[in-house]
Amino acid sequence: MRLPTFTVAASSGLIGLASALASEGVPYAFHETTVGNLVAEPADECFYDVTIPALLDEGFVKYAWVPWSKLSNESLAIAPHGAFVYKTTNDTLVYEALSLVPVDSPNATLIFGFGKPFCTAAKTFDDITSGKVNCSSDDEVMNERIRTGLNCWASPMSYTTNEPFVNYKEFAWVSADATKCGEYVYELKDGTGLVQHSCDGKDTNAQPTNDTATGAPSPVPGSTETPAPSGAMIIGSALSSVAVAAVVLLV
Repeated sequence: MRLPTFTVAASSGLIGLASALASEGVPYAFHETTVGNLVAEPADECFYDVTIPALLDEGFVKYAWVPWSKLSNESLAIAPHGAFVYKTTNDTLVYEALSLVPVDSPNATLIFGFGKPFCTAAKTFDDITSGKVNCSSDDEVMNERIRTGLNCWASPMSYTTNEPFVNYKEFAWVSADATKCGEYVYELKDGTGLVQHSCDGKDTNAQPTNDTATGAPSPVPGSTETPAPSGAMIIGSALSSVAVAAVVLLV
């Protein structure tokens, strides 16, 4: 998730990126940078609607998460931790790459903290995507949003030796509630359940930043050109003032 001039937090999908900065009980954070075309457009059904008025006014109408495992080697050099991608009113794409930063850094636009159980009736992602388990007993919209995240963005971990990620088999970005920021959800290797790391935010929908990678033009929703490769990027459910903590992925 991105913040233009105001802070926003990510939501939906997968960053399972365990990093030396992130260990169990220790929050971790990402900085988002607008980059060029990563050539990794998700399927239409993998985009969440943008609902934040400020983003809609700027021409952003859809957003999605792109995990590291769905990027080419060339794009991985630009966005090794994955990216959020925004679709504009003229159907162009704006990518926001993620990079790890200390949680107390002024550049920390997305902050994730402690892990918590997720959808306790499920032991694996397949329990949910197969329809065997519904995470909510009375909210089918929420169940569908969760299935969207797991079906579209489930990815193997890239970091396999750092705590707590050493315990995780795969991860995905999920925006279960359109009014909240979102979370990275992890499947435990031992098959005992799912864990979420959430970003705490009042609003939702990722917001593109003003930061632009060297050589990559700033996103202009009205433009017909997609920025040329270079830099890094993002997705998500927006946060309006500072981003906070919760859990997960990009490995």
